[in-house]
Amino acid sequence: MVPIVLTMLSELERVRIMFLVISLIRKQNKCRYCCSVAIFFCFGTTHFCKPCHDDFQRVTHIPKNELPSCPAGPRAKQLGGEECPLYVKHPPTGEEFALGCGICRNAQTF
Repeated sequence: MVPIVLTMLSELERVRIMFLVISLIRKQNKCRYCCSVAIFFCFGTTHFCKPCHDDFQRVTHIPKNELPSCPAGPRAKQLGGEECPLYVKHPPTGEEFALGCGICRNAQTF
């Protein structure tokens, strides 16, 4: 049964809401090349945020020992300071890391 509020929305609005719900429920991963949430999974091995994905030909060829340390910004750029934008402890840049459930990670925003 569809809640009455959803029946008042356009098809596009319902699709957008469902996409949001699904994106929050699925497991989130850290981008391999920076301290951002990944939205792409490519080559069957690598999670990317959008900026790193757009620059994949460069970032995938950076030697692991030359990748920025945390905090790392999009496109494998070193950020100043010491606080990670993800606010979690994670392995060094260049390694895959699961952040966990999107709902649990974003619970404080509700």
